[in-house]
Amino acid sequence: MADEARLTAEELNAVEFTKAMRGYAMHEVDTFLDQAVAELRRIQARRNGEAAPSAPRLTAEAVEHKQFTKALRGYAMDEVDDLLDRLAENLTRLHREEQWAQASMLGRPVAMPGITPEEVRRKQFTPAMRGYTTGEVDAFLDDAATELTRLRGERAHGFRPTPQRLTADNLRTWRFTKAMRGYAVHEVDQFLDHLAEDVATLLRTPTT
Repeated sequence: MADEARLTAEELNAVEFTKAMRGYAMHEVDTFLDQAVAELRRIQARRNGEAAPSAPRLTAEAVEHKQFTKALRGYAMDEVDDLLDRLAENLTRLHREEQWAQASMLGRPVAMPGITPEEVRRKQFTPAMRGYTTGEVDAFLDDAATELTRLRGERAHGFRPTPQRLTADNLRTWRFTKAMRGYAVHEVDQFLDHLAEDVATLLRTPTT
């Protein structure tokens, strides 16, 4: 998830797909990727201190839910789908970093409120055409909720929590397999990032 290689505007602009007897309509894919290139360039311009719109032109959610018409002599669908997965993950991270930078510049707090084990277990995500395998995510969150309960219990009794299976690092880097009709990738990634921040705070807060 969070350690996926960054995708640059130049790299995206240079992508070439294999042509298949039946694939995605090439002009639709090309037009959509032009929008993605423009969004990556907007983000880079803001990072460089250049004048650029502050509002995203393309979101990770739009990428995950994008559907193309199938046509004869189109782009290989598996190659396009893989690239869209990578693009959605990159936009999730880049937009989050952009929000944090803006909040920091304005002197606003960026810490997330604590997430309870019950909220972890009850968390629901939007279904997506291409997403994380639902059973894997559900099982992981159930284990995470159990471990979070233990950590909070140790803290409540005045002990410094001792992480075992649940750490901020493995929450940020855990990988799920992808499947058709899975959970929206950007929603799962964002939730795990929020949970990672909560766990990191829990582990470093001094005992009283």
